[in-house]
Parts: sequence; C-alpha cells; structure tokens
Amino acid sequence: DISKIGDWIVLNGGDQSSWRLRTNLTSGETIEGAWHILYNATTAHDDYLISPIIEVKDGITDGISFNAKNESMTWMEDIDLYVIDENYQIILGTLQENITPPEEYLNYKFDLSEYEGQNIRIGFHSTTLDQYVFYMDDFKVGNYNTLSLNKIINDEITIYPNPVNSILKIDGEFTNAKIYDLKGKLIMESSESVIDVSQLPQSIYIIKVIANEESVVKTLKLIKE
Repeated sequence: DISKIGDWIVLNGGDQSSWRLRTNLTSGETIEGAWHILYNATTAHDDYLISPIIEVKDGITDGISFNAKNESMTWMEDIDLYVIDENYQIILGTLQENITPPEEYLNYKFDLSEYEGQNIRIGFHSTTLDQYVFYMDDFKVGNYNTLSLNKIINDEITIYPNPVNSILKIDGEFTNAKIYDLKGKLIMESSESVIDVSQLPQSIYIIKVIANEESVVKTLKLIKE
C-alpha cells in the first residue's frame, strides 16, 4: 500500500502497522510531531518512510541529519537507511544499516555528496518483528559541513563476539560501557576494552557503549551463552 502525508511517502509491505506522523498525543504516546513506527506482533515489517525529493547540490543540499530514538531499551527497533531514486522504485545506495538509537534522541548525519546533480529521496526501512516503537524527528537537508551534529555517533565501534560466553571485546574509542538486563537494571559497567562477562547468567542483555556522559555511541542487544 502507498500513502502520502504531505511530501512524504509511506510504503506498507502488508503488515497491520506502518509509519505514521504524530500530530497529537494519545494514550501511551510520548512524542508529538515525530514520525514513528509501532511494533507488529505477527508479521515482520517491510515498510518504507520516504522523504521528499532532494536535489543534491554541492555545499547546499549535500547532507541530511535527523534525530531518532527508541521507546524502550528492552524492545529495540532498528531501521536501514537508503538512498532511493525520485520515483521510489530503485535503491541507489545504503547510508547505514541497523540504526538502533537509545531511549534518548540521538542525532544522525549523512553525506550525500556522491549523489551530486541527482534528484533522490531518503528511505527509512523497517523490517523488525514484535519490538516496540522507533521515532524519527527533525529531518533536515543542507550543507553537510554545517549541519549540526548534537551528539557523537561513532560507527567504528565494534563489539564482539556476540553471542559471547566469557570475554567481550570492544574496539574503538569510548569512555564507558554499561550492560543492562531486559528490565532496564544496570548489571555491570566497565571502561575497559576487554570485559569478563563469564559470571553473567545466560540471557539477553542490552549494552550501551558511551563516548562521554552525554553521548551514546552504540546500543545493541548482547546475547550471553
């Protein structure tokens, strides 16, 4: 199904819920005026939120930024971000896969310079099943070099192995890592790049790797075997 909200386009792959725009608060909703996609418990999403057309010009419209967050750290939604042709028929490139923001809004920024001279759209693609809510707000197009980036995002952080049995390793620059259970309780934290998790019971945890007191670098599910 295809629907249009203003200059934005929503492609629903067939599940019961898809991308919607918050224009007012209703029961259980915490964000107003943001795009969001709500979990579907029986069928995985295959839903695109597609931006208005962007005419990419060097130093003028060669970058995008937006804020994103998850409603819950326990049930984390993620999306893939694509560059799509203006007729929203062809994926021209991938900006980032598996974008999984924390519970607080995190700012993302992407360079579109390789598409200079083209008319493109940006596609937010959700394929999750039975998670919770993903929010996207404050989408901006502008000069990549001057678009503000409010919080640090470091895509060079690598966490492995996952699943893990005893020793967890973190590659990249960070100051602290926190591991939570699925109820949101802090289980352990460390500033070391090698963490012994052998005493943790077998379960699924959430790990947040932090650049400084304000900036979450990466948040993901950690499976302890």
